[in-house]
Amino acid sequence: MRRRVAAALLLLALATPADAAEIRTCFTPGEDCTSVIVSEIGATKTEVLVQAYSFTSPEIVKALADAKQRGVDVWVIIDRTAAGQRKEATAIETLKIAKVPVLIDSAHAIAHNKVMVLDGQRIITGS
Repeated sequence: MRRRVAAALLLLALATPADAAEIRTCFTPGEDCTSVIVSEIGATKTEVLVQAYSFTSPEIVKALADAKQRGVDVWVIIDRTAAGQRKEATAIETLKIAKVPVLIDSAHAIAHNKVMVLDGQRIITGS
């Protein structure tokens, strides 16, 4: 029996002194990683930088748009192949309406990363 252990892995490394850094994990299915990510975006004060291949979570899109409305500097880079998909197009349009700059990475064959940097101190990454 093949078991899908983790559809997404979330690591949050809080940039405090190395000996005090906190690392958290979140796995799906089984845990609500979207809520963890939304909460982290909600706690952001100054900047959210996002690089993602695929971008379809309405909750995360809303959290980024809300952060922009709070005055947080939000930037998104998305892969060119994903950008042409219907769900990603909806997310991109929503972000653009919220005045979030959305850049399309057309320089690489595929940009299959999923990374957020929050306030220059916290990192969220996963798959």
